[in-house]
Amino acid sequence: MDAQHREIMDALRLTPFLGQVPTEDLAQLAAHATRVSARAGDILFRQGDQPGSFYIVLSGHVVLFLDGEGDPSKIARIAGRGESFGEFCICCHAGRLVTAQAFSRAELIAVPGAALQSLFCASPGLAIGLISEVSMRLRGLVRQVMDLKMKSAAQRLGGYLLELAAADAGSATIRLPFEKKLLASQLGMQPETLSRALFRLQGLGVRYNRARDAFSVQDLHTLHTFCQDGGHGHGPRADHAAHS
Repeated sequence: MDAQHREIMDALRLTPFLGQVPTEDLAQLAAHATRVSARAGDILFRQGDQPGSFYIVLSGHVVLFLDGEGDPSKIARIAGRGESFGEFCICCHAGRLVTAQAFSRAELIAVPGAALQSLFCASPGLAIGLISEVSMRLRGLVRQVMDLKMKSAAQRLGGYLLELAAADAGSATIRLPFEKKLLASQLGMQPETLSRALFRLQGLGVRYNRARDAFSVQDLHTLHTFCQDGGHGHGPRADHAAHS
């Protein structure tokens, strides 16, 4: 097994929806997979295209746009290292729902859809993994919709930082998995709304260090309490009123 084949096998093993697929079946996928290099701005596929391959990100970030490309307000998802995209359209034989564009230089594994489809009947673990992945992403989308309706911009920003910190107490230095200018789109808000949200969180000990490109949180418990407030003066209406 050469170095590139080992790299592809490792990437497949670490992809969540392939976690229950036997090694021999992964080897079949790896035999058809290729490594792809993308420059910033390169288009991997466009909305409406017929599905060809699905991708696994080895490094860099790929932005999935709901309509066209380049418009931050249309970002559906940002795929980073270890994440896959493009697999679901292959499963349902439908056109691409999004446009995939490399945000920065990216290294990816491309797996032909035909190789994935050929494993469906032979590998129950693949079907289970795909169902689990669809369920997790759907839950994430439902949570985003609930947050948009029930929480202020500051609460959504604070909640996202808490997810990255993976802790509820103490202090933390938090680095984003992508550049800060994509954060507003990730949270479903305009850049100016993000700035106001960060200004509001400064009163809770949250700071953004531009030189280090990192957020610092003085007290995670205080931030957690603020983000869990169901609307006692911190909901979307209060947030809007504070800046109207």
